[in-house]
Amino acid sequence: MIPVTRLDGTQLLVNDDQITTIELAGETVIALANGDRLRVLESPDEIANRIVRWRRRTAPGDLLALDPAEAVAPALASAPSSRDRGRSASGV
Repeated sequence: MIPVTRLDGTQLLVNDDQITTIELAGETVIALANGDRLRVLESPDEIANRIVRWRRRTAPGDLLALDPAEAVAPALASAPSSRDRGRSASGV
């Protein structure tokens, strides 16, 4: 479970296994497996870092050696930028 803060300042814990996407669209939006969407104050990077820290505490093995920045960087590098959204596969 990771702590996040809603836009109104309310704090809550989110089950990181239920997070499907984290999007920055002016504000950070967390999409959950049940279809709910949470708008939160934390950045996508901060949420990803919290997930890595939580999993380090709760899961043995390779996660103990994982640097949060290394875990997030490949995913962010391959994510489409806001200017790429809306383009077709052919780039038009």
